[in-house]
Amino acid sequence: MVNNYDWHETEEATTNRFCENCGRHVTRTFARVFGDNLDTVHGCIHCTTSRERQTADHMPQTIEQ
Repeated sequence: MVNNYDWHETEEATTNRFCENCGRHVTRTFARVFGDNLDTVHGCIHCTTSRERQTADHMPQTIEQ
């Protein structure tokens, strides 16, 4: 069977993601689920607890002026 799909890696597929807190690698799926709106991960399984990730307690607080 011949595969005729013309697939090319995009920047999205090849971009490495890292935890902003500890610098460890995280997967694209982890960044999509636990990251902010730009898929930036501010805490991974190595540097935050499950509760912190579920409640976003590890996310940086924005200061409203």
